[in-house]
Amino acid sequence: MDWVLVPICGIGGGMLGAAFSGFALYSGIRIRRWAQLAPLKRMVLLAGLCGLGVAIMGIVSGGDTFGTSYEQARDAIEGHPTQSLFFAQKLLASFLSMMSGIPGGIFAPSLAVGAGFGSTVGSLFGTSIALAAILGMAGYFAGVVQAQ
Repeated sequence: MDWVLVPICGIGGGMLGAAFSGFALYSGIRIRRWAQLAPLKRMVLLAGLCGLGVAIMGIVSGGDTFGTSYEQARDAIEGHPTQSLFFAQKLLASFLSMMSGIPGGIFAPSLAVGAGFGSTVGSLFGTSIALAAILGMAGYFAGVVQAQ
């Protein structure tokens, strides 16, 4: 049954990562155009709203989305399931952070989102959570960086 994880986590994680990357690029272009009208005022407003969104996401997730989420990724790799919506919450928090103009990084958050995605898939299928987390990390990160 673990073989089912390979296409689901690989293709699903890759598509999720590519969607994140594409949407971030598209949104970044739109935001730069919008901010050109009143750069300082609009960028401060955007950063504040994005920061508020990240804070709300952190509170809703019980603090799991703050920082790199190393502990959640490590737990998933060790076979402990993450919260079912952790990967979506971390993805949104990473996106808001990137859109604010003060990104918190791309590598560690991508691995955390991928591990959370894989953990959720592994839990749904009743298979190895550790294997699913590693496959999810590989698939999502490859999608984010557009690796082939």
